[in-house]
Amino acid sequence: MKNYLSLCFLTLITLWSYTVKAQKIDSFATYGYCTSVGDTPIVHYHVANDSPYLSSISTVVDFGDGNSITKIGGWAWGNHKYASTGIYTIKAVLYSGTTPVDSVVRITRVFCDEAILSLYDDANSNCNRESTERYLSYSRLVEIKENTIVVDTLHMHAHGFYKLKPSTAYSFKLLNTPVGVSGICPSGGQINFTTPPSVSKHIVDFGIQCGTTSQYDLSATVWGQFRPVSNSYIYISANNKEYCSSQAGIVTLNISSKYTYSSASLTPTNISGNTITWNLSATTLKNGYGILVTVTPATTLSLGDTVCNTINISPTSGDINTANNTEYRCNTIVASFDPNEKSVYPQGNFKQGDVFTYRIDFENLGNDTAFNVYILDTLSTHLNEKTIEILNTSHPMNYDLITAASRKILRFDFPDIKLADSSNKAYNKGFVEFKIATKTSGIPSGTILSNRAGIYFDINPVVMTNTAYRRLEPVNVIEVEHSEEILVYPNPANDILNINMADDYYQYARVVNSIGQELKETSVTRGNNTLNIKQLPAGIYQLLLKGEYGTKAIKFQKL
Repeated sequence: MKNYLSLCFLTLITLWSYTVKAQKIDSFATYGYCTSVGDTPIVHYHVANDSPYLSSISTVVDFGDGNSITKIGGWAWGNHKYASTGIYTIKAVLYSGTTPVDSVVRITRVFCDEAILSLYDDANSNCNRESTERYLSYSRLVEIKENTIVVDTLHMHAHGFYKLKPSTAYSFKLLNTPVGVSGICPSGGQINFTTPPSVSKHIVDFGIQCGTTSQYDLSATVWGQFRPVSNSYIYISANNKEYCSSQAGIVTLNISSKYTYSSASLTPTNISGNTITWNLSATTLKNGYGILVTVTPATTLSLGDTVCNTINISPTSGDINTANNTEYRCNTIVASFDPNEKSVYPQGNFKQGDVFTYRIDFENLGNDTAFNVYILDTLSTHLNEKTIEILNTSHPMNYDLITAASRKILRFDFPDIKLADSSNKAYNKGFVEFKIATKTSGIPSGTILSNRAGIYFDINPVVMTNTAYRRLEPVNVIEVEHSEEILVYPNPANDILNINMADDYYQYARVVNSIGQELKETSVTRGNNTLNIKQLPAGIYQLLLKGEYGTKAIKFQKL
């Protein structure tokens, strides 16, 4: 009887929590397309809510052409065919009983014509792209006019895609170019054309010629996927960020002592233990490097252990921005790689104004090619959307910032991606990585920033990622992300670091430096523990707590 009452109570609590969650639409995605030339235009739609199966709520989608659908619950998805192409105002309304509680509107372009945009290196300055002249993977803005009226600004990385109306005059103008450009094709960076009445595709290629600028901005990033057995992987990106100049660079990777170097997609110049070096020539906007490094466990490892690696690119003398020359990043050892994952770096607590790096990985687990993929990422109100910077993508991409009521949603579009099916593991994966800063004030102490993304493969239901968490640290105290109380203080510290635990959550504490070397270790237990750090040089370190709760990494500063 006691168990029965407990089950009833839990059920009521669950239903109550669903009712609370059901008051808001989490995401509303629309995508207009044509399956083939001359086919009926279609919009794919998907409305998502945290409580998809609650019978007391319903979702109504109005397609803007006099047609609508009603679905019981917080989710609705499918296709709707239009009688003709056009720009449609599509509205999703969430009802609790007969009362509307939330709504989101999407203005959707449903056309079969398409413009394919790109930036290329016009090496011979003839304003024609030859097969030997490469496309440039460069984030840029393009202003779009329809019949002389500005209708959109396209944000894109590598190639861009835009739906076109038939029988319409278009103007595409490049708004930003790399530093050191001496010429652009066509002159003025503007391409004009009129679409015919029939369905068509238009190539919009902007060519650039690099001048003789000596300015450069070398940049390197590192990220990894780690398992306790077999092969694990470290991904390196190195380039001369947004500069036309040619600058040789030396890339140095310091691998955690928990792993041993096995191989790399680009042969290293030198291997000295876990320090791997590449001498890169002609590092330019036109010649960036992506390096895949394979490593194997050097010792017995446990799930949840933290692996920290450092990447550096030099020289720094003369570099316009040395802040992006070095990156120290920690990843967690997992049993298997999550195919659709949201991750944030650095982990742990943050201060107001800190910059986060978010990465969204996706994988086609179906049995057919995914032709179009897009991602919706709802940003916390405590993030500054004006600081968004795209770092890397696996494929050409458009991106946009959508405003829905008080919410800001990043949309990443990978049209015509042709992502291979699950039988081809080498080509069925993709990712996007971007930076964004928190606001510099107004975030309450202890605030937790939670963030996840929805991934859409063609017309299939959304695939939600895990949730990535960050917490605003209280002054001079770091709180570990358990409901139990664990305090690490003071921070910064001079001689003694206090570790106070309300219970025996962890058994060991280790101090790790920026290249993954373990410098100090002590046992810890319930109550207050002290760690003498007087002999450590001043700098930033990781405190690794290890025990029955796994491993937790906490950053602290030694003065």
